[in-house]
Amino acid sequence: MMLFREARLVFLCVPKTGTEAYMESLKDIADFQIPEPPQLKHMRPERFNHEYRAVIEADGGAPVRLMAVIREPISWLRSWYRYRQRADLDGHPNSTAHISFDQFVLDYMKEQRPSWAHVGQQSRFVSDATGKILIDHLFAYEQLDQMRAFLSDALGRKIEEPTRRNVSPDAEAQLSPALEEAFRLRFMADFKLHEAVLAGRRPERI
Repeated sequence: MMLFREARLVFLCVPKTGTEAYMESLKDIADFQIPEPPQLKHMRPERFNHEYRAVIEADGGAPVRLMAVIREPISWLRSWYRYRQRADLDGHPNSTAHISFDQFVLDYMKEQRPSWAHVGQQSRFVSDATGKILIDHLFAYEQLDQMRAFLSDALGRKIEEPTRRNVSPDAEAQLSPALEEAFRLRFMADFKLHEAVLAGRRPERI
């Protein structure tokens, strides 16, 4: 999470959407940033509204807007799978080195997910318990040039594409057609949200 006080803008960082690179590149511009721990770095809007909004708005005297990036759901899950295949997780309960991507997706679809498949859900990150979208400005990972243009305008300076961070290792991650169909049906809300954002729309609800 990072705050740009003059622009009245808060950047909330959805995991595995390339936003950590922007946190690093913009840290000298931001007025406030929480780089660690992950629970705060990747703070959801509900927590921000409950714990931070009143203090920040009282300090600046005006409402702040929230922005975030989301990613195509299968690509997002594939990135998690590959990220958890890295060597430093060997033997850790979160490691996916011992399973296929199909198995990872099957585990993710369970009501009680094993630790390696416990990675949250993008649509839930950006909404409240009723499904109301809490982010004012949503951008697609596949269109980060639009996000940079928005930031450049909001901050009054040219925002360049940063060096990538936390790049996932290469790994075979094909999804069988039947499982992909089941996944799309189960998480239709995430696909619809992503499609809307790609088309330049911000839904009011999931």
